[in-house]
Order: sequence, then structure tokens, then C-alpha cells
Amino acid sequence: MTEPTRRRGRKGERTRARILDSATELFSRSGFHAVSLRDIAAHAGLTHAGLLHHFPARRACSSRCSAAATRSTAS
Repeated sequence: MTEPTRRRGRKGERTRARILDSATELFSRSGFHAVSLRDIAAHAGLTHAGLLHHFPARRACSSRCSAAATRSTAS
């Protein structure tokens, strides 16, 4: 029973990472105000609803992108 849960968790982590990679690229290319959640979803290969499952708002996605960027530059 724990194995399927663990697999699903890894898949969700990979999906969130793909969303964040897409968001980071689009935000850096076009700016925060020019990018919609639908743009990010399309770039990541997801539906808008699929993206909303992981990030309910653009600001939440942006915050995670900023946090990831801060961690990578601090290393």
C-alpha cells in the first residue's frame, strides 16, 4: 500500500518541478504580469485544471520560483 503512494508522490514532485521550470522560463522571458497560468500550463504540457491542482494562483507559483532561485544562488 505504501509503494503506490510513494510513486504518486514522486510523480507529483516531477510535475511541480516541470511547472516551476516552465514558469521560471516564461516569467524571465516575458515578465510576471504578461504570463498567465494558462500560458504556464501549456508550456508545461498540462491542462489549466492540472496546473491548478498544484498551484492555485499565479502568485503561489511565482513565490516558489523565487524561492528556488534564491536557494540555487545561495549554494
